[in-house]
Amino acid sequence: MGTSTSVSDNWAGYVISTPNNATTKVVGSWVEPSFHGSCGGFYNESVAVFWVGIDGWNSNTVEQIGTTVECYSVLYIASVSYSAWYEFYPAGMVSISMTIHPGDHITAEVSYSKTFASYTVSLKDTTTGTSFATAITGITANRSSAEWIAEAPSNAFGVLAMADFGTVHFSAATATISGHSHPISGFSNIEVTMWSTSYTFVKAVPSALGSTGKTFSVKWKSYGP
Repeated sequence: MGTSTSVSDNWAGYVISTPNNATTKVVGSWVEPSFHGSCGGFYNESVAVFWVGIDGWNSNTVEQIGTTVECYSVLYIASVSYSAWYEFYPAGMVSISMTIHPGDHITAEVSYSKTFASYTVSLKDTTTGTSFATAITGITANRSSAEWIAEAPSNAFGVLAMADFGTVHFSAATATISGHSHPISGFSNIEVTMWSTSYTFVKAVPSALGSTGKTFSVKWKSYGP
């Protein structure tokens, strides 16, 4: 299976585009990266999120779970935080009550059960041994893509500045599509580079897939947006 390339103003990583109702499971791991640079000033906010998910490439829903690194500074009082969350977009992000540290090894999964017509999202911090899982019913979604992504998230005003996370390393990236489970390289896949919202400079760049087809990294390049 081959790799094609594409661009986005808020995603960097890998996507597998599938027919509707084909994607039933996406699994991946990453090491929570540290915030780099300076977090301070009168007002400063930058955020980066790392996740695996179903949908969002060819659809207006996303079923996803992941972690965050955020710099927030107001009136020169600054803080850097790390957290976990899940989201069934367009519903809002839901915080997960887990303590996340830079350097923690995270494993995440999103899956769909035809039997129960439900989506399950789960996340485990294998460094601390803490974990979370929940199942949601009543979701209408295409199940038309699988993703492993570093993202500059958005608010009501648009895409936020992306926190400098250095490099995030993804591994154990597999998907189940039309009943077949393979690493990313086992399917036709798309390597996505993140550009600014004006598409004038690069914000984050994924590496090529590793020899197993399950590993890659994303390197931060600029804040954007």
